[in-house]
Amino acid sequence: MQEVLCGECGKVINSRDDLCTFLSMNGIQALCSDCYMRNQKTIRGVRTPINSQSTVLVMIAAIVACLLLFVWHPSWIWVVVAAIAPFIRSLSWLLFERKLKA
Repeated sequence: MQEVLCGECGKVINSRDDLCTFLSMNGIQALCSDCYMRNQKTIRGVRTPINSQSTVLVMIAAIVACLLLFVWHPSWIWVVVAAIAPFIRSLSWLLFERKLKA
């Protein structure tokens, strides 16, 4: 099993409860919960983790909204927009979460 390292302090992350993944300009980053909480208090702004329950709920709402827009205004762009969030969430799982124990 491969190790997942915190992108800021370099600490080994051992469980999914200690992992916070977020989207940045450099791609999907992994942080330990300590570094994530420390970064919440900086000027960089609030980052919602990709692997949180709130992100899953927002993702479901966005998919439903895009599908409704597809029904009202048939265009394949709504399907593409609806597929972005699940793709990012799946990529987060493939890169980091599957390597950790629950």
